[in-house]
Amino acid sequence: LSTDDVSIKDKTKYFNLLLEYLPNMTDKQLLHCLYCFGTIRLSKNLIIDSNQLVDRICNIASTSNHIDLHKLVNGLSRMGFRYSTLPKAISQRYIYLSNDYIHLENKDAREISTYLYSLGQLECDNSSLPANVTVKLLENFLSLTWTQGLSNALHGTAKLGVRWKDISNDLKRNIDSAIVNNIPNLKTYELCSLLHSLAVIKCDWNELTRDCITSISEIVVNKSSSMSHREIANVFWSLGQISVSINSDKTRAMTSSLVDRLTIVLPQMAMFDVESVFVGLGLMQISFDLLPEVSRQQLVTKVGSLVDTMNIFCLYNVLWGLARMNSSIIDLGSELSTQLLDKTLSIFHTFLISQFGDVLWSLGTLGFHSSSHMFSSSDRSRILAVLSRVMPSLPVRSAVHSLWGLGRMGFNWTDMQSRCSSLEGGREATPLTLTVIQYLKQRVSSMREYEYTVLLYALGELSTPWQSLGNVTEKINHRVTRLSSFLTPRSTSNGLHGLAKCGARWRDLPSPTRDAWIIAMTGNETHFGVRAMNAFELSQTLHAIGKLQVQWSDLPKTLQSLITSSYATEWKRMTPFGRSVSLFGLSIIGCPRQSLPSNGLIDQIVSDLIDDKHDDFLDREVRYKSSIAAIDKLEINLSQDSREKLRRMFPDNSY
Repeated sequence: LSTDDVSIKDKTKYFNLLLEYLPNMTDKQLLHCLYCFGTIRLSKNLIIDSNQLVDRICNIASTSNHIDLHKLVNGLSRMGFRYSTLPKAISQRYIYLSNDYIHLENKDAREISTYLYSLGQLECDNSSLPANVTVKLLENFLSLTWTQGLSNALHGTAKLGVRWKDISNDLKRNIDSAIVNNIPNLKTYELCSLLHSLAVIKCDWNELTRDCITSISEIVVNKSSSMSHREIANVFWSLGQISVSINSDKTRAMTSSLVDRLTIVLPQMAMFDVESVFVGLGLMQISFDLLPEVSRQQLVTKVGSLVDTMNIFCLYNVLWGLARMNSSIIDLGSELSTQLLDKTLSIFHTFLISQFGDVLWSLGTLGFHSSSHMFSSSDRSRILAVLSRVMPSLPVRSAVHSLWGLGRMGFNWTDMQSRCSSLEGGREATPLTLTVIQYLKQRVSSMREYEYTVLLYALGELSTPWQSLGNVTEKINHRVTRLSSFLTPRSTSNGLHGLAKCGARWRDLPSPTRDAWIIAMTGNETHFGVRAMNAFELSQTLHAIGKLQVQWSDLPKTLQSLITSSYATEWKRMTPFGRSVSLFGLSIIGCPRQSLPSNGLIDQIVSDLIDDKHDDFLDREVRYKSSIAAIDKLEINLSQDSREKLRRMFPDNSY
């Protein structure tokens, strides 16, 4: 029977029977009873309240063999006992066993795995254990001959606080090899426990060998059809936590089989299971569009049935998971979208300070726009007022993500300057712009590379006038001089994009700030700077430096060379919009025409102009203007064919 099958009343009745029979019970009978009470999760308080029973248990612990002691501790841990709440006679005897297992005086691998598992269940404090005992126990277990116990050993190791980055490469290889050799023999629940342990220990999927990845993928495919709803939720969560990447046939087959099983068991899932599934799907970034239609419908239906009862944690994870899956309000349908938005707004003020940023980012990514009919003026005011009140206490990451989320939702700096209140007719909050400026004065100087560039990007998306930030701009300018060597290609691109959209100008930036951005674009290694940018990052960067009005002569020759060589490589991979705005940027900064690629770039841009399939109307208009302006600025002589195409496209010479 599961825990839920036995009522508290029945548990109490059977416990009273135990106390009645206790004087005539043998130690073996009492041990069996305690183990079974642990299985049905009897409350530890009932045990603690009986001095007679506690004395008897301590006596058993002092005289029993290793196996019986493991059984006793396992039962007690399932009742809720932890190392700190166990009677000292038991905890001290149990810790003392580690000497036998460390020095291999006891060479039973199954006992070592059980011991590790029980220590983990007790949440034993590392300070109470001999130094490095957990790793030594795991090493000894792996060195012995065994056929089962791997999932228990790793589970205990993870629960005791050992992490993948902390263990030696030799031990990592031994764990990898043990998984390959023994995973075919695992039962379904052992497989789920193994994956969960790898997740808790923070194993990195990409550090596992190909053989190990193949073994895990194949057994998940084989076992998925027999997994329960709880096991499916556990596996999704675990695979997400170990950063499984869907980049091979094996992993694609694994996720496909899990999604098929998910579709079947989803109706049985409780709120916690659904939350775990969305965390896993989000972390693996499995695209919502690529799921089978029946699976998408089941997910939408299940979320809709739960949304009214969701707590902040479930709602947070569902929104975040859907956003990471590149889902949208179109995919979700108007009914569920409205439900999710109404629920979010009704409990918005109760989210944890670490959650605000991701909640707003998720809403923006899903396509909730503040100007749509789904938002009333009081809804917009409520979001701004709540944020204004919590902003001073937000962690930096949550704060910059909140601003980013507002930008994605269509808010702008002017909206943030307006009066706002969380309740209609309620007390007005300080305009959000004031609290943001005050927050940035205190926190910009401690921002890390990612946080700093997300801030710049967010300010750009909010159309923040650069001058309206006052002396905060000095802190922003100074911070990049400390971070320039650490900026990734994406961070460099996003940071420059944000500056340009705020209306900053290159000539107005202090000389050390300009030098810092040049260092970031140049990069001192192959995976930094312009040379490491993908097509999107490069097009965004070139457009940004054009809008900043950088001059080609301001850039060192090394950076000029990197820009032209990278552009020659990447322009074919760019979208039509990217090709257009990047060429516009190069034309503005004065890049010499002879430095541009001569292998069909202009003909391709003209062809892009004629093909209207790629963008929405606004992007298309920007692309038209950027392309024509760049061609004009660079004084490029179009081919006769290209000229005829443009004449047919714009018969009124409007461009």
